[in-house]
Amino acid sequence: MFVNQATAVGALVTGAASSLQLSESVVAATKDDGTDKGYGVHAVKGAKLVMSDVRVDGNRVVGVGAVGANTSVDLLRVHVGATSIGNFSKTMFGNGLYADDGAQVSASGLRIVGNTSHGVFANKPSTLMNLRGIILAGTQATPDGVGGKGVQAQLGATIRLTAARISANHTDGVFTIDSSTLIDIHGGVIDGTLPQPSDNKFGHGAGSNYGAKRNLRAVRISGNVEAGVHSGQNGQVDASGVLVDATSSSAANGTQGVGIAIEFASSLKLVAARLSGNRFAGLRVMHAGSKVKLRDVLVDGTLGRGLDGAFGVGILAALGPKVHLNGVRLSANHVCGAFATGTGTVIDGSGLLIDSTTVTAGALMLTSVFSVDGPDVRLTGARIVNNPSGGIYAVGPNASRLTVHGLDFIGKPSDFGPFDVGVQVDGGVARVEVVGSRIRHAQSAAASFGDSVGALRDSVIIDTLEGEHIMYDNELNPIGKSVKLSDGIVVGLWAQVEVANTVIFGQARAGVLAKGGQATLKSTLIGGGYLGTALVGSGKLIESGLLFFDNQSNHSRDNGLYVPKAPSPVPPQL
Repeated sequence: MFVNQATAVGALVTGAASSLQLSESVVAATKDDGTDKGYGVHAVKGAKLVMSDVRVDGNRVVGVGAVGANTSVDLLRVHVGATSIGNFSKTMFGNGLYADDGAQVSASGLRIVGNTSHGVFANKPSTLMNLRGIILAGTQATPDGVGGKGVQAQLGATIRLTAARISANHTDGVFTIDSSTLIDIHGGVIDGTLPQPSDNKFGHGAGSNYGAKRNLRAVRISGNVEAGVHSGQNGQVDASGVLVDATSSSAANGTQGVGIAIEFASSLKLVAARLSGNRFAGLRVMHAGSKVKLRDVLVDGTLGRGLDGAFGVGILAALGPKVHLNGVRLSANHVCGAFATGTGTVIDGSGLLIDSTTVTAGALMLTSVFSVDGPDVRLTGARIVNNPSGGIYAVGPNASRLTVHGLDFIGKPSDFGPFDVGVQVDGGVARVEVVGSRIRHAQSAAASFGDSVGALRDSVIIDTLEGEHIMYDNELNPIGKSVKLSDGIVVGLWAQVEVANTVIFGQARAGVLAKGGQATLKSTLIGGGYLGTALVGSGKLIESGLLFFDNQSNHSRDNGLYVPKAPSPVPPQL
């Protein structure tokens, strides 16, 4: 059957007792009747529609539609394409497949291409779409340059997609909005989403807002813009077996490009996933109330943002979220593996591996873990290896906290600075604790406590390398003279540090250097270095059960020793 240039509706089935079967048919070019109708095929009021091997092309407002409770539509090998907005439309819709008000749609082998505003649209509670083997591509924005989304569910509707390819749409490949709304995707690809033409913004692979839910299983989300996955305003994402890669920065301003962005009290559960080759951050989590749990996840190869090459961190947590990491690897990211900032921000990591971080000469953040301005960072069983500069750096203001248990740090010789130590803490940190850790081959210092209160216990510090420590101002201009350092533990001017049950061995200069602060040493062995302990200025040592072995000198007070202080970094504008 061939239906061409009908008016209002090409094929209509209405009423609970009505049914329609279309096979090997074409419904094309339905005309707008002046009331925003130019539908291709439409089922309403409890009717049943079955279509197989049908082409629905070039209609207006809706290609295939289902509206009303008990209305059902079954589609097999159906093509829906080139639906445009109505001549008199105020809503600017040209949906390919549309379901509303409790209708049920089931489809297999569906191709939805080149429609306007939305390829697939589901609206209101009890509305359900089950779509298998779908190709959804090339949805266009409306004439005012907005929309063009591949799939959208809202106001409590549910869409389930299996083996779907969602490609080269605009604004969002998949978008979910409103609480109790769900999009569930099992097996598929969401790729190449383009920004909306009106302002060159967005281009997200999968987005959600206002409490909506998305379940993603075995999905590749690739080559989108600004964010591969974005969740805001209490959105919920549950994902496993996903690959999010090659997200590019905003076409409007060159910022963003993150793999996954969670913000404004949204949540994410991510298991057995990879975030690779994105920009700015592999994972960005922002704002109080946002919660993230990652297990067995690789975040690698993050690049700087397109605007200026800045950032490129593996995980960024800012302004109060809670981030829990279990068995996560941060590899070959740029400048920083994990970055935490803001009062209330928590990063709680277990079994974390950070390796092969890349750096740029003169960059401010040269460290595997960077904590600034109030966060609480807790790491258990972390391994930090093969990075060209520092391990963990924490600084205030606003009473930042750092707790490290079971750290295994292996330094790598580097010409970069100033953050080139295993664990470095500066002013404004309320408390730092390093327990049961091993720090090997750090440069300049294994552990440095500047103007902070802390403890280092049950640990081993071995073979601290000599490093040329250069001071910079906050504009990254070198100031003062460079200084050769190689100390096991450095205690800053106002610091109070307890070192207990620890071995410090093989440093080129001092095992413990107190520059004005106070170090309490208990049951600790210091050996294999030039000096066991050294005091500078008003530095103070309290010793109990201290052992020395094979040092040139066990104690020294030498005002000629100089330990430069790193600049106070400025929290980034996010």
